[in-house]
Amino acid sequence: MLYYKDLENVVLHSDITKSCNKLFVISGYVGAEIIKTLSLFPQNIQFEVIYGMYGSDNISEPLHKKFVELDNLLPNVNISYSTVPIHSKIYCWFTDDKISMGLIGSANFTINGLRKDYKETLCDIQETNIDEYQKYFEYVREHSI
Repeated sequence: MLYYKDLENVVLHSDITKSCNKLFVISGYVGAEIIKTLSLFPQNIQFEVIYGMYGSDNISEPLHKKFVELDNLLPNVNISYSTVPIHSKIYCWFTDDKISMGLIGSANFTINGLRKDYKETLCDIQETNIDEYQKYFEYVREHSI
């Protein structure tokens, strides 16, 4: 399915997310405001967010300080930076270690990426490709700090 409206709701609040316990995000760019919204979730839900374009664009000092503050404030949120340029936008909800739902598209994990209807798109990850996504996740994790 293709999504282009209400992407924040699709990513963070769809029915399937209620039965999951982890969201893994790879995004070219990440915004502090959207990270703040993760504080509204129960503490048993883990969030792993990787800022993908750090490897080529670096990050501003104020944004980095904000991420460090949020990382310390939210014990269930882990923010990392990819050391290689990653412009992908992938959202995967897990139940334990198994992917329950995955989305891929153009929407960064930012307010602009998820709250502007028709600007960005996301679509469902096909189950037949899950093994390849797992390999990609490991590559990005191995190249993140």
